[in-house]
Parts: sequence; C-alpha cells; structure tokens
Amino acid sequence: MVEPERLGRADRERAGLPRDTYGLLALLLTPWQDQHLLTRLRTAIERGQVDWAALWRIAYAERCGPLLYARLRADGLWPSLPGENQGLQRNNYLTNVVRNEGFRQALDEVLSAFHGADIEAILFKGAATFYDDLYADPGARTLADLDILVRPADLARAQQVLTGLGYLFDEDFVALDGLATDCRHHHLAPCRKPDSPVEIELHYNTVYAQAGRAFPVDRVWADHQVIESAGLSVGLPSPAHRLLHNTVHALLPHREFIRSQVALREVMEFAYLVQTYGQVLSWRDWYQQGLGHGLGIQFLAYLCLVERLTGMPYPPQLPRSRRAEWHATRLLMGATQDSGCKEIPKKSVRGTLIQFFLRSYYYLHLPRWAWANPCYAEGVAVLPLRLRCMAKRIFSGDWLQGD
Repeated sequence: MVEPERLGRADRERAGLPRDTYGLLALLLTPWQDQHLLTRLRTAIERGQVDWAALWRIAYAERCGPLLYARLRADGLWPSLPGENQGLQRNNYLTNVVRNEGFRQALDEVLSAFHGADIEAILFKGAATFYDDLYADPGARTLADLDILVRPADLARAQQVLTGLGYLFDEDFVALDGLATDCRHHHLAPCRKPDSPVEIELHYNTVYAQAGRAFPVDRVWADHQVIESAGLSVGLPSPAHRLLHNTVHALLPHREFIRSQVALREVMEFAYLVQTYGQVLSWRDWYQQGLGHGLGIQFLAYLCLVERLTGMPYPPQLPRSRRAEWHATRLLMGATQDSGCKEIPKKSVRGTLIQFFLRSYYYLHLPRWAWANPCYAEGVAVLPLRLRCMAKRIFSGDWLQGD
C-alpha cells in the first residue's frame, strides 16, 4: 500500500512540482511566479498533496513563516488551506506585523536623532526593506536586529546618541575571538533598550574578512542613495551593493558555502532584490566582484541555487559552469538535510550517506577556507593566529558551529 504522503510526492512530481517539502516551500515563497505555476500549486493544495505541518515547520526554521503567509494571501492560495492552519498562522503573522512596526518606529527615532546630530547613516539588510517596500507587505520579513552603517569618524557620537535614547550596549560582547586585529571586527557590541525586542548593531564596516574585501565599505559610501520617507532622509546601499551584500553574507561569514548551509531566507531576499531592481543591475559587475576575490564559482553556484529554488531566470550575460551546478546540488542537499525534511531522515541510510559526504567536503576544504578567508592582518607575524583559527574549526567538535 502506498503511503499518502509518498503518493502526494509522486503526484507533485507529475505536475512539475518538487517532490520534497523544502523545494515546494521555495516555490510558494518565490516572487517569480506565473499563472501556470499558481494553478499547479493550487491544484496540489486542493488535492491534499501538501504536508502542511512539515511545510510550516521548515518555514519557521528558515525564518520565512510570515513571508509564506503573506505570499499565500497575495497569490490567492490562502482559502485553499485546511482550516486548522489558518487561525494559528494568521496570529503568528500579525504578531510579526506588530514586531516590525516596533522596529520601524525605533529606526525612525534613531535616524531622526542621527540627523539632528549631523551623522550620516546607511541601512543594511532588513532595515533597508522598511523604506523601499521590497516585500510589499509590512509583516513578510522577519528581523533579528537593525544594521546601521556610520562613518568611523562618527562612531563615538553615534554611540552617544543611542545611549541618550536609552539603548544599553552589551558589555559582555566579544567580537569573534576578541583579537584586536584589523580585519576581525565590523560593528560595535549590539545595543537595545530594556524590555524591548529592538536590537541595533552599529556598523563601521560592511562584513569582516573575505566577505568584507569583496564588499568594500568605501564603495558603499560612494554609491549609496538617499530617499525621503516621512520627512526623514534615509540612506540605502545602491541596488547593486544590496545584491552583493546579500551574496557574500549568505556564503561566507560563518563558512556557509563549505558547510552547505545557505539559508532559504537569504535566497529569497536575493530573488526579491533581482525582481525589484533587475533592470538597473549589472550582472557582469556582480560576477567580476566575486571573481576578483577568488569567489567566482561560489557566486555562480549561489546563482544556480536561486534559479533552482525560485525559478528566477538565469542572467544570459553570465557563463554556465558544471562546477557551479554541482555546488548548487551540494548546497541543496545540505539545506534539505538541515531543514529536517522527513523525505530524507537523518537516521536513514541515505541521510547518513549525505551527512558523511557533507562533513567530508567541509573538513577537506576547511584548511583552504581558513587561508582564503582570514580574519586577521596580513603578514607572517599573524601566522600563529591563522593556525589557531584553523585548529579551532577542525577540533571544535561541532562542524556546524558558527563563528
């Protein structure tokens, strides 16, 4: 007898939809949808071919739960859902709307205070989406903190402004290993007001190590744009730099590329940025920036991954690469394994083999990563620190442990 879920997976495959829940979730989240895809999705939902418990579990693990709710409503798929799912998910979404409104109000207050102190600021990542309506929905994006870039010369005054607004800086914060070397840090300790979920990271650089070198802060300042919003002048990176920031942030800071742990939320933001700003993006410049820092294959693999998961058209200006396609497959294996999709149980033979393959790839490529992605000053004098970094990663006891 065929199990119902397995029957559903086979039916989805015949309909041209992914058999696995992770891939199906990605198609429900993507902005690259047409009427044909929506019809196939609606049919699969109405025929009971979607394991909603697994899908919502993965969506929240990937911090995409509110986005899934927003997309289902916008695409007209929400009425087709089982009734028991609707109330809980609506409440979760509304909770995120209220949370985001609190973040937005806090950001308006901070930017107004910075303007009064003549401090120029640029907003990164989730903070930027408040002012360009990237997701066209106030509750779609989940935020952990607000990333605000200021010039190094304004850093002390910006810190004073935040303190004056009631923000307390984390006195126990240690940036990475706490080593005072020039490539190791890119923001101050996080700060927040008591009894508030709003956390702010005050940046003076973009990202650290190789990611920071591929996304240099001086270019961000040179090419940023200023928009007017409710009487405020808001600085945002150029669309090209937002896409570049998303790419390096998704692949590098915590060894995501070699760990096979690229987050679905990052993939979706890449797709939304391309859909919104595709007409003004230069794909050749994006690729050359990665290539110039030894990241050509990584960039192309990320592009292949976004294409597979979201249906985003592959830029015709860029080359296809078998190596990049292979890496995209590896990243997908890691994402599916880590998401807890029951299609590939970790304790199954297949799951064990996948885990062994991913771990083997990670440990074989860790030494090269430790050299190509140093968080330390250049030169022979810091050789012991680089060796320490590599040894720490190898013998940490947890191959998925972040930095």
